[in-house]
Amino acid sequence: TSVYWDVFPQSGAQFKNVFYVNGDYDGGDNGSVDTYTAVGNFGNITGGTYISQVDLFSGGKISTGLFNSDVFTDENTIINGGTFNGTHPMSNQGTINGGTFNLNLGNFGTINNGIFNNDVSSVTTTSVINGGTYNGNVNNHGLINGGTFKAAVTNTNTGVINNGVFE
Repeated sequence: TSVYWDVFPQSGAQFKNVFYVNGDYDGGDNGSVDTYTAVGNFGNITGGTYISQVDLFSGGKISTGLFNSDVFTDENTIINGGTFNGTHPMSNQGTINGGTFNLNLGNFGTINNGIFNNDVSSVTTTSVINGGTYNGNVNNHGLINGGTFKAAVTNTNTGVINNGVFE
């Protein structure tokens, strides 16, 4: 059984089975989604606590929230902040604008700032990192424009680094 919502008029609710957002959902401070979770095209999540997988589809957006499971993003997605504690590596194909990432991250898109407490791999030649604090290892195949790097940075033959602080 699936549950499908176009627009959420309330916050702080719990949902079971499959949860799709094609409008706006404000999880507030107490929102909790406790089973498989998907954010549909053009959906927007603001706040809440998510303890099951979140799939952010093309056009989707996350603005803050606590994500205690896996998050997967498609192209044309935006993450504006939040805390990410998944058990598997996160794959970013969209744009990350800040946030705290306590998991390994494979970047196929763009990262604009953020705090990354585990390893980050900028996977493709079109991957971009603009700033941020990287406490884990970085493997760069793309473009790095600044940032603070507190562990090893491996730059491949396709990788480019413009500035940055390497501690």
